[in-house]
Amino acid sequence: MIRNKLFILLVLLVMVSCGGKKSEDTVRTESSQESVQITFFSGDVKIMRDTVERKPELGMALASDDKVLTGENGKLEILVRQSGLVKVSSKSSVMVSAFMRDSDVSDTNIHIDYGKVVTIVKKEKKNENFNVVTPTLVAGVRGTTFLTSVENVNDNKKGIACGKEDCLVKVSVLDGSVAVHRNDSPEEVFLSKNSELNVPGNKKLSQDLVKPLGKNSLGDLKDIIVFHKSNIGGYENLVNELKNTSSELSALDSSGSLDEMQDRLQKSSSKTQSDEIKKLATETDESRYLKKDIAKEKIKLDPKETF
Repeated sequence: MIRNKLFILLVLLVMVSCGGKKSEDTVRTESSQESVQITFFSGDVKIMRDTVERKPELGMALASDDKVLTGENGKLEILVRQSGLVKVSSKSSVMVSAFMRDSDVSDTNIHIDYGKVVTIVKKEKKNENFNVVTPTLVAGVRGTTFLTSVENVNDNKKGIACGKEDCLVKVSVLDGSVAVHRNDSPEEVFLSKNSELNVPGNKKLSQDLVKPLGKNSLGDLKDIIVFHKSNIGGYENLVNELKNTSSELSALDSSGSLDEMQDRLQKSSSKTQSDEIKKLATETDESRYLKKDIAKEKIKLDPKETF
C-alpha cells in the first residue's frame, strides 16, 4: 500500500516537472504572439501558418513564422509591442518577429520578400533593436517613419520574390533616421528625414546614392499611412504619440498637393539633416558595443538560468 502511494506520488512529481517547463521555441512563440497583433485589414489578405492558409482577424496574434500575403486590393496593419506600426500595402509578402533576447534587450525584425511596407516606430531605447530585412539590404531603425519597397525587376505582375541580382530595393525616409547596409557587407550609409535610397541588384552602397525624397515616394507614403480607429493593445495611444512627436506625419494629413508637401518637408529637414546623420552614426556604434557586452554577459550565465 505504501509502495503504491509512493509510486503515484513519484509519477505526479514527474508530470509536474515535465509540464511546468516550456521549450525555448514555445516561450518565443508565445512572446511573439503577445507582442505582434493585427489592428486593421481590408481586401485580399491571408496568413500562411505552417503551410496552412488562415483568414486574418482583428486582434489576431502573429507568430514569428507567420507569413502575411496581400493581394491586388489587400491592406494590413500590425501593432508591434505598443511601440511601432507596420503598414503592409497591396501585393506584398511580409513576416514580422518580435522577441526578448533577454530581460533587457528586444529584437524586432520585419522580413519583406516583395511589396511595399511603411514602418512607423516611436523613439526607442538603445537596447531595443528594430530592423527591416530585404533580400539584399537591412535597414536599422530608431524613431523613424519610412517606406521600404522591394521589387523584382523581372516580374511584371509584382508578386514574385526577387534574388540578389534582380532585386530593386528603395528606402524612403519621411522622419527620423535609418542606417542601411547590404546583407553581405557591414558598410553602412545613413538616411535622415526627407531622403531616399534606391539600390538595384548587387550595386555597392555609398552615401552618394542618398537623394532627396521624391514625389513618387511621398505619394506612396501618403497613400499607405492612413490611421484607423482601434481599441487593440494601446493602438490609439501610440498613434496619438506618433502624431504629436512628428510634424512630418501631420503634414501628410494636410489637404495640400504633393508639390506643396514636398516643399514644406524640404524646408523643415534641411536644418537638421546633417545633425541627425551624425547622431545616428554615433548611436549605431554604441549599439554595436552594447551587443558585444550582452554577448559577454551571456557567457557568465549559469547554465541552469533561463532568460
